[in-house]
Amino acid sequence: MTSISRRGAVFAAAIAAGALVAPPAFAQTAPAKPAAAKAAPAVRAPGKAATARTAKNYAEALIAFNEAVTAYPKYARAINQRGIVHIERGRLNDSFQEYNAAVEDYDKALAIDPGNPDYVANRNQALVSQQDATMSAEARAANKRGDAAYTSKDYNGAVAAYSDAIQLEPGFGSAYFSRGVTYLNLNDKTKAEADMVQAVKLIPDSGLAWQRLAGMLSDRGQNAAALADIKKSLELTPNSAIAFNWRGIVYSRLKNYPRAIADYDRALVISPDDTVIAQNRPASVTAQNNLAAGGARAQAGFAAIGRKDWNGAITELNVALQLAPTKESYLNRAVAYENLGQENAAIADYDRALGLDPGYALAAQYKNDVVARQRQRAAAEAARQQAAQQAEQARLAEIRRRDDAETAKIIGDTTRAILSGLGN
Repeated sequence: MTSISRRGAVFAAAIAAGALVAPPAFAQTAPAKPAAAKAAPAVRAPGKAATARTAKNYAEALIAFNEAVTAYPKYARAINQRGIVHIERGRLNDSFQEYNAAVEDYDKALAIDPGNPDYVANRNQALVSQQDATMSAEARAANKRGDAAYTSKDYNGAVAAYSDAIQLEPGFGSAYFSRGVTYLNLNDKTKAEADMVQAVKLIPDSGLAWQRLAGMLSDRGQNAAALADIKKSLELTPNSAIAFNWRGIVYSRLKNYPRAIADYDRALVISPDDTVIAQNRPASVTAQNNLAAGGARAQAGFAAIGRKDWNGAITELNVALQLAPTKESYLNRAVAYENLGQENAAIADYDRALGLDPGYALAAQYKNDVVARQRQRAAAEAARQQAAQQAEQARLAEIRRRDDAETAKIIGDTTRAILSGLGN
């Protein structure tokens, strides 16, 4: 799951085909008289080396690159290519010595061409491979079984194998990285992120691990943390189209479309045929255009609020929110609804504004004011109804009292009449 930049190979192949010649600076380092005699073998050497490396004839490739570097000690590309040969030889038997030789070559290349993104990326990957080589043979074997299972899409089998590697070597950062990627394929995002956090701790030179962690953080809305991790990834792998693409995605999620587009452009320079990046860029361009158009309608809505044209404001803000939903537009529309007495619609818009920014104090304050007024009215209405109920109860009680008195009088009169009749 690792890669080494091959950009130097393109240069070497071009030299071999006669399309390029050695840079003038290299020729100036050769002795004056034998320059022509020495230049030809030195120029041919990278081409021979590239051919030998392609054929996996690493011994011959190293000899050819050594010839080129001997002739031109500041031939950074040849030194970088020699480092790649050491990496590929190291992978044959997990050789720490080969990885160490690769790191030394990349250091030499960077001393000649500081900041070269390919050399920086290759060096950091070599450091990760170097660390992997220090793990036990049993753990490395388990890790390779995990890679094989992953390649065949047996993700559960891959998890089991990587877990074996980690159990054997708890400091095996690459195994954590690979298991995290596998968990992601199993849609277990919690375990995937936990493994990637451990990976960046154990192999902090892995730009790919930082990039993967950034993607996971952004997917769950932690975009500020994601940007910090992508920055680290790009420091380690400055030539990573994937990292630039991910930073573009994060900026797009933050609605910083100009920066998103700039990052997609940089990614496409590195990887011009990447269809995913090519699709991401137009989406951000459209969003940026919508944001601009929506901003204009939002300003018109705000102006209508200033004129107390509440219905006009709502009309403008409806369009603005369709083009580019923002917390400010939701708040302004809520104010318009509130002034039209449509308090429930206002509360709903305040909630939408808070959904975009839970810390939006103005929306929270305005919503609380509306809710408080509704509660006050509800309390007043409840008190009014209670008073009316009590008055009705008193009225009914008075009627009953009068009825009872009238009934008692009638009974009394009747009784007295009866008694008077009996007395006669």
